[in-house]
Amino acid sequence: MTQGDIDALRAHGLDDTEILDIALAAAARLFWSRANDAIGYEPSQRLLERAHSLFGERAFRALMVGRRFGQPDAASDA
Repeated sequence: MTQGDIDALRAHGLDDTEILDIALAAAARLFWSRANDAIGYEPSQRLLERAHSLFGERAFRALMVGRRFGQPDAASDA
């Protein structure tokens, strides 16, 4: 995080505690992703389909950053 990031968050009305929450959540997400990459974790097709149905297309795509996994409708594309 840069000072510019912090300034932008403050411009949106967030206070220091909320900015810290964002920084810690981002760090935890990065840790979890790196740990899963290190052990070669691959989510099941069922989990991908469930996440897609719970979050919807837009949020699902936003959450699927980094290493790509099978798509929830991959079986129908084959």
